[in-house]
Amino acid sequence: MLFHRKDDTVILQKTPQTEFVAVAYEGGKDIPIFERADCFVFYTVLKKRMVRKNMLLIQDKKTESVVRQLKELQADAVVCRAFGPRAKHLLDEAGIRCYEFDGGTQSGLNTYLEGSLQQG
Repeated sequence: MLFHRKDDTVILQKTPQTEFVAVAYEGGKDIPIFERADCFVFYTVLKKRMVRKNMLLIQDKKTESVVRQLKELQADAVVCRAFGPRAKHLLDEAGIRCYEFDGGTQSGLNTYLEGSLQQG
């Protein structure tokens, strides 16, 4: 399972006060579209502040598999440059909010935390 330590304890714990935000990452400066993401920077947010950051590597790039991984990790929101219609539909069904942002990963998170991103 993802995000486990060697002693098999979960690094991230979901609480009512936390929010998990996955921001697409492709190795470059700009956030890629959902279907092209190699990984996601997975942020734990508490009271509109980032408190922890982990990387979620994408092993199977099929849209269904990526959405399933995000749902299993209890992601609340995903930030990408854009979403294909299938990805948007599957994320909506999984209860994961979608936000579009054209810029860098850290800027995407900061803009999300400011509340400036519009849900797509």
